[in-house]
Amino acid sequence: MDPVDLLEPILQGGIRSVNFFTGRLLSAQDLQQQALAGQQANQQLGRSIGSGVASGLEVSAATAGDPTVTVAQGLAVARSGEVLELRCPITVSLIQPAAPTTAASSPCNWFAPCGGPGAATFVAGAGLYLLTICPASGSEGKAPVNGSAGSAPCNTQYNVQGVQFRLIPLPGFVASDLADARLRNRVAHQCLGDDSQAAFVADPFAAPMTSYGLLDSLRPKPLTDCDVPLAIMYWATGSGLQFIDLWSVRRRVTAPAGAGRWDPAAGDRRRAEAQARFMQFQTHLSDLLSSGASLSGVSATQHFAFLPPAGLIPIIGDLPAERSISLFFGGLTTTNPVFIEAARVESILHESLDYPPIDLTSGLAIRIYQVRENAQAAAAQKYILFASGQMPFHGEARFDVSHWDYSNFI
Repeated sequence: MDPVDLLEPILQGGIRSVNFFTGRLLSAQDLQQQALAGQQANQQLGRSIGSGVASGLEVSAATAGDPTVTVAQGLAVARSGEVLELRCPITVSLIQPAAPTTAASSPCNWFAPCGGPGAATFVAGAGLYLLTICPASGSEGKAPVNGSAGSAPCNTQYNVQGVQFRLIPLPGFVASDLADARLRNRVAHQCLGDDSQAAFVADPFAAPMTSYGLLDSLRPKPLTDCDVPLAIMYWATGSGLQFIDLWSVRRRVTAPAGAGRWDPAAGDRRRAEAQARFMQFQTHLSDLLSSGASLSGVSATQHFAFLPPAGLIPIIGDLPAERSISLFFGGLTTTNPVFIEAARVESILHESLDYPPIDLTSGLAIRIYQVRENAQAAAAQKYILFASGQMPFHGEARFDVSHWDYSNFI
């Protein structure tokens, strides 16, 4: 390839917009090209910002036992740069229709992202599925035309850009996986790519890790750059949806990789995944407790294979903190609970984002903290904070800060 000179314009692959001047004859193709140029410019901006869910789009079960879910209104950015907005909550059937809707298959619509995402079918029977949102387009109304174009097949008034939902079966899970009570947690662990991150830290000078995790294994097909993952769902024969897990795949808008081979250590993706790991655990635990189980019936080893490096666990009822700890962390190595000031809680949680998850088979000690202000408040929901033994100890007493009866004096 011949080198280019400084200040020499490089036009290959550039955005082509129509040059308007007095006396030029304009065609429909010209106006479509101008609209496409604006869209391409917006996509460039979207790709520079990053991809993920900006707000909303939470997925929840619509009706117990039915293959339907409700998606809240919200905004997201796809890897392709498309901005996707759902203006109002909508109920989505997980059963693929026999034929695409007219809006999604209009032959005259110039908006066709990624060459079309393809069909997805709902499979009756036990299985894991990924729900995504992606662009769609359609047409509205009829435009007035002159006599020569009276029979034009594309005389619609507006081309409308919207969204659609897709359901993608997740391969590689056998019957024994689906029967495991830790399934939800294990799937989240695979999506977060923690094993690959551990391999990177063990040998950062090996071949660059350009992709990792369950979602990357689905790209570019069936998961396209136009898809934004929203949730993973588990459907069981006879009993319907068993769980809907958002944070195993949901990510905030994350800046695109820019650090090359060092992106697993320095990129924004790992920080977004660390935040998602914390949210996934807290939401999973909340779902277990809201399903009717008390904390005395929920143990870490029964429902989780991995814990985040720090998390919050409510103390249910009148159980002493020590009893709640022994029930939830039964069979695991934990330290005796110590009190900390509330001012340390936020810093511990933020610090934990730089640490790997806790493998419950590793024997790693788990530190247990109680918050002094929480313990003193009569009407407050009591809780404990756990943290990985890899993290620095935060329970030391501090002069003129700690309280005598709520401190760890050694």
